[in-house]
Parts: sequence; C-alpha cells; structure tokens
Amino acid sequence: MKGRKPLSREQLDLKGTYQKCRHETRNTFDSDELPDVGDPPVHMSGPQRVIWRELVSESVPGVLRASDRIMVEISCGLLDQYRNGEPAAWQMQLLVKTLASLGFAPTERHRLGVKKPDEPTDEFELLN
Repeated sequence: MKGRKPLSREQLDLKGTYQKCRHETRNTFDSDELPDVGDPPVHMSGPQRVIWRELVSESVPGVLRASDRIMVEISCGLLDQYRNGEPAAWQMQLLVKTLASLGFAPTERHRLGVKKPDEPTDEFELLN
C-alpha cells in the first residue's frame, strides 16, 4: 500500500487534528488491554534470546505487545545475522524496516506519539 499510513485516533488527538466527522469510524482499541511481548520463544538460539531481551529493554515502554512477537522474532534473527557476518543488502533493508516498525527509528517514535522525557530540574534552582 503506497502513501502515508493513517494515524490512529490517539495520535490525531495528540496532534490536535482529530475531526469527529472524518475520523470517528477508525478502529480504536486500548493497547493496554494487550499483554506484553513476554519472554523469547523456546526455539530461538542463545544469541537471539539475548537480542530479544535487548530489544525489549531498549524499546519505548508500552509499545511492544504480544501481537508484535513475530516482528520482534524476525528482527532478532536478522540482527543476529548482521552481528555474525556480512548480511545481504536485502536483509539489511528488511532489518531497518522491521526495527522502524517497532519504534526504533526517530520518525516512527514520533508517529507513535512518544513524548520526550522531562528534563530533571534542580529543586534549588528556583531559590536563586
């Protein structure tokens, strides 16, 4: 499918562009209802299990869910091939696309509506 991917209702609300007459029929669900991605599958090799845990720990909190397990598994296999040798160009393209779809690219994090963390403030700064 060519063109831009449609934004979810929550993303439209965050951007301030939600219009009830245009976007009301979009399918919405609460991602908090879905279970987390969980532990790596049993059939994965040791290095791929390490990569799984690395991807889950470095992902944006609340983004990876059980429905993303297959994409995480594909990413782990491709990343393992990348780290063990020189992968083919198509494998690198696929790796970049799968990681981006999981929110590991800046543009996709923006699309997911991830906000920048608040900068820590010095409580004594206000006294000066």
